[in-house]
Amino acid sequence: MDEEDFEYIPLMKKKKKNLVTEDKKKKEENTKKLSRNQKRDKNKAQNKVESTPSKSQGTTRQKRKTPKSKTPKRERKKYDGYCPACQMPFSALVIETPTWHASECIDNYKPESECSEGADCDCTIQSHFWRFSHKQLAEYRQRKTRADQIGSRTNKGSKDKTNTNTSNNNIPNSSNNSLSIKSKLNGAIPSQLSSTESCDNVVREKNLNEVLMNSMKKSASEPCIDLGATSKDFKSALVKNATDILMSSVNSKHVKEKESLPRTRKIITKDDKELQNVLGIENSGKGNQSTKPVRNCPFYKKIPETGFTVDAFCYGNVPGCKAYFLSHFHYDHYRGLTKKFSSPIYCSKVTGNLIKSRIGINPDIVHDLPMNTPCTVEGTEVLLLEANHCPGSVLFLFKTQQGRLILHTGDFRADPSMEEMKCLQNVRIHQLYLDTTYCDPKYAFPPQKLVIEFGVSLVDKIMTEKPKTLVVCGSYTIGKERIFTAIARRFDCKICVQRDKYKVLECLEDPDLSARLTLDANETFLHVLPMGKLNLQGLHEHRSKLRTDYNNVVAIEPTGWTYNDKMVSLDQIKPKGNKEIKIYGLPYSEHSSYLELKRFIQYIRPDQILPTVNNGNPATRRKMESIFESWMTEDKAENKPKQTKIGAWAK
Repeated sequence: MDEEDFEYIPLMKKKKKNLVTEDKKKKEENTKKLSRNQKRDKNKAQNKVESTPSKSQGTTRQKRKTPKSKTPKRERKKYDGYCPACQMPFSALVIETPTWHASECIDNYKPESECSEGADCDCTIQSHFWRFSHKQLAEYRQRKTRADQIGSRTNKGSKDKTNTNTSNNNIPNSSNNSLSIKSKLNGAIPSQLSSTESCDNVVREKNLNEVLMNSMKKSASEPCIDLGATSKDFKSALVKNATDILMSSVNSKHVKEKESLPRTRKIITKDDKELQNVLGIENSGKGNQSTKPVRNCPFYKKIPETGFTVDAFCYGNVPGCKAYFLSHFHYDHYRGLTKKFSSPIYCSKVTGNLIKSRIGINPDIVHDLPMNTPCTVEGTEVLLLEANHCPGSVLFLFKTQQGRLILHTGDFRADPSMEEMKCLQNVRIHQLYLDTTYCDPKYAFPPQKLVIEFGVSLVDKIMTEKPKTLVVCGSYTIGKERIFTAIARRFDCKICVQRDKYKVLECLEDPDLSARLTLDANETFLHVLPMGKLNLQGLHEHRSKLRTDYNNVVAIEPTGWTYNDKMVSLDQIKPKGNKEIKIYGLPYSEHSSYLELKRFIQYIRPDQILPTVNNGNPATRRKMESIFESWMTEDKAENKPKQTKIGAWAK
């Protein structure tokens, strides 16, 4: 027998022994598992028996292991109370705060009709309250709050007597007058207080009668006042005071929300006095006291030596102003003008039609001045010139009694045709109020006529390739009319506008344009929509409302802000959108470009230039001053004054 066989046999015996031990271990583990499972089943059965409630014992709720909860989502903040103007519950607000919503309602709330549900209206949709008024609901809530107040007073009992005894120490002892006041408090509340009382949850702890009583407790020396029929004026003033107190209590609960509202103008620091003069802001606070800035009319809105202001309606009654001039009907220029305005307004015929029809200004105070015809206003000669901006926009050329010429451009698009105006030839312009919207070298967009011709040719090319195309032009309330009128003349078609735009265009008194207007969207392929609807969703919704089946939609967005300084030719314009809807942004502007401003100033060559746009930043003002000086010196004209600093104008 070899050595290899002798070594092999013992190895086999060892492996057999190992296999036997492994089998035993597996059997033991299986028995242990079975015993564990049996115990587990018994425990489950016992738990079920114990968890079932018996008739004698109360129900015991089985405790469950709560799984690890994820981070809870932030819930939307819900507000209590109702809007004082539209009666909408504040709980329906999603983004706005109650203070924000109430301020918007006070300014813009114009319901169409009364809600048919009356006092039973329980709607929580915001658009419903914007569309319908809820006077009956406000009266119902008013009566309810009064009843709650009376019930709360009667339930107090003896506590009220002790409180009244202590409070009467500050009031003169006059039982008859005090009784007359208490008996007539409920009658002293007019219907207009329903808006404030509707916020019952917000000012729940405020008692209207207590507020009225406290408002009369000014001093112990004053006699007690009877709210009889002979003192109606005082009663109304007293109720107004109580209303202010109630509204202040509502606003005090939303101080943090009020601070988060956007501010229209920043508070100016003390170091920048020049900027305060430019913006027309004076801080009435002393020391480090934080007071609201008082907005006075800035100097660049005033015409010196005349007592006139231009586009200064948001500053209230300007001291010393004899006449208010309006350059055109754009909101940033007529802001603050309401139908209650009573001072004389001077403007063009078209602008006068717009403010009378759109705002409801009293026609007696609107004075329409003719174009290119000198007129005398308060001893000053005024001449209106075409501004090439929007319909009705004008330049004001003032000639003071001292013989100084002052030119105010308002908003304008400088054009070489202005150099042919005889009133601007061979004259010395002492002061120029200049529209500097695009006073930056990067805004060198092409002339207006080239952009209009490109827009017409673009539509012509698309219509020849795809006849079933809907053409949409963007527009403001007034402005951008030259684009869609040029397209309408090329195709000799109608122009579909919305009813609001139709009323605006009627004020232009243009017979050719009026003959092309229509409200029927299915009568023409050329439509005019607001700029805000020139997006994929807005254009898709507009097309879906039409009976005519259009395969494609082409929208033209005419604005100078679409201009890119890398653009060399208009042919480089590429649309945005998809295969069916394409939006072309044309660099069409109704403000002067950088090069057009340069040519205009080098032609006018005024003694002083004052920018009326983007003049709030000191760095921007210094940049514009250097630009003006470079333009004036570039022509190398002799004996011409240099541009002075803008801050010197305010001194």
